Formats: sequence, structure tokens, C-alpha cells
Amino acid sequence: MSDSLKIGFIGAGNMAEALIKGFVSSGLCAAENISAFDASSDRLKFMADTYGINLLNSNDELIKQADYIVLAVKPQVMQGVLSELEIIESDKVFVSIAAGITISKLSEWLKGHQKIVRVMPNTPALIGAGVAGVSSSTAVSDEEQNQVLELFKSVGIAIKVEESMIDSVTAISGSGPAYVFYFIEQLQAAAQELGFNEAQAKELALHTFKGAAELAIDSLDSPGELRQKVTSKGGTTEAALDEMLKLKVGELFIAGVKKAHKRSIELSESL
Repeated sequence: MSDSLKIGFIGAGNMAEALIKGFVSSGLCAAENISAFDASSDRLKFMADTYGINLLNSNDELIKQADYIVLAVKPQVMQGVLSELEIIESDKVFVSIAAGITISKLSEWLKGHQKIVRVMPNTPALIGAGVAGVSSSTAVSDEEQNQVLELFKSVGIAIKVEESMIDSVTAISGSGPAYVFYFIEQLQAAAQELGFNEAQAKELALHTFKGAAELAIDSLDSPGELRQKVTSKGGTTEAALDEMLKLKVGELFIAGVKKAHKRSIELSESL
């Protein structure tokens, strides 16, 4: 990526901070080439003091200076923010990380601007372990799309998808961390019911998930094969999994993910 590439952030919340931290620490973009504007002056000052980025006085000023503009405001205020923009140069690439807002809707709010990339990141980007789905309009060149992919890979992994799959990305990896946190909660609760104190139960649950996930990532075996290796015939793991199968835990889990997918589509259609 070019050392002279300039990136601007409209909005400076937690996800914007995660991205800025990743861009700078990975060497993809120097701090002096990153600018931001946010309604909160205190938040902007924190970002400048922490990461050395440039603070600007308006979104219009930011757009003039940046090559790539990351739209990092909440979905419910996006239309209002974009409708106030005065100058939108045709060569600028707008990168939206707002859930539920389609490329066509963003283009409409940007007065017909065509160069738009839609990204669905998730919260583990805060620690450099994020997952992002990236989809672009046809006006975005392959080079521009690859640059966006590289930027998001600096805070985890990023995959190119068709926009029709963004709602599926939302249901799997966008909402996915909450599913994992929920199962960690349940394993911790089970540990406490079996006699461990809260601190012990939390440590056991967290590190069991951490170790299993790392093993699954590093192993050539599929998750199913790894599960089978842990499940001895007539043993404790088999007893637990048989009970979960009887209660249809797997079916209920998949149903929940599909419900998230449906809700993502509904939210997108309501904007």
C-alpha cells in the first residue's frame, strides 16, 4: 500500500479506533495520513493524543483530504450525516462499516456517488482478531478493493463476498462473538454448579474456549474430527454430547443464527 495513501474517518467510536490502531501498527498507513471528524470533540482529542492522527473541523474538509473515507457512524444517523455533505469527488472511495445499509442506499444518500465498499466487521477487531466481509460496487477497481481488504486484514481476517451475502456474514461473524460469549457464560455457570467459585469457573471456561479455538485453527482436522477425537466411547464427553443431542442444542443453535440472518434482512429493508 502506498505510503501516501490518505484515510479519513467520519465517526471516531470504538470500531474506528480498532481500525486506526490496526492500520498504524501494521504499517499499512502512517498516523499522519489518517484524519478523523466526530461530533464529540473530547473523543477526537483522545484519538489524536493516543494515535497521533489528524483532527479536522468538518466532514467536508475530511473528504477533500482523504482518498478512502470510512463511514463509521451508527446506521440510524448515517442518512443525516451523508445528506449534509457538500462536496463528493468522484474518485473518492467510501467504505461503510454500518450494518444493514446497502450500497444502493449509500449511493442514493451520497448524491449518486458510485465508488462504495460495504464492510461487515466484528468486535474482536478491537484486539486484532476480527472477521470482516467485504463487498464493493462495480465502480470500485480491483486495486481499490484489494487495498480495502488489506486494511481490514490488519485487524484480523477479511474475505471478499457478494453483497447478497453480507446479511449472512452479519449472522455468522458479525453477531457470532455474542454466541460464543453466551456459551462461555453457560460453561462458567455449569462449573459453578459443580462447585467451583466464580473466578475459577470463569478461568476454566475462558481458557477451554481459547484452547479449543486455537487447536481448531491450527489443526488439519475438521472441527467434527477433533470432536470425535475427544469423545471416547462410553465416556464423559459422549454422555454430555448425547444429552445435548437429545435436547436438540445443535438444531436450536442453527435456528438462532438463521433468525439473526432474517433480522439483518428486515433491518436492511427498513432503511
